[in-house]
Amino acid sequence: ELSRETLDSRCQAVNVLLRMSTLAGLKLELEQALSLFCDLAGEIVPYSGGLAFFWEKEQKQLRLRLTRHLDMPVTETLERSNLVNDWARVCQGPVLIPCGAHPEADLLLAAVGAQSLLVIPLFVDSQVLGVLQLFGAAPNSFTEEDAQFLWMLSFLSEKLFQQEHSN
Repeated sequence: ELSRETLDSRCQAVNVLLRMSTLAGLKLELEQALSLFCDLAGEIVPYSGGLAFFWEKEQKQLRLRLTRHLDMPVTETLERSNLVNDWARVCQGPVLIPCGAHPEADLLLAAVGAQSLLVIPLFVDSQVLGVLQLFGAAPNSFTEEDAQFLWMLSFLSEKLFQQEHSN
């Protein structure tokens, strides 16, 4: 539940949530849906880079589907991303990771030139089938409030990702 002060101070984020509730019924390809989600996430909180992963049925694992403002990560970076993805899947909620919080996460942050990380699970049928990793160039780029808004955006976006899962 959001306080009155939060609603007043974060009216742009509330507007994004309202827009997503109207856009969620669109029939989009997965990459288009992920791109829309990243665009809207950027309206809630600025980020310096992002990686979007989604479940690959044939390989039975999360696979990188979209990058934002980052070069294609090398295999070692993707392996570190997998650890972070696992945390989001286990927590089934947003995970804030500042620099210095975990050695493996620090290696991931260093590999992409970031100081903070916000990980958002993406849901389909109440299961985590995707993960969005948003990187911040500054320490503490993200707040608990940012995480809460992006988590709500994730729940509102579930229909966008359902089409890919049902294929």
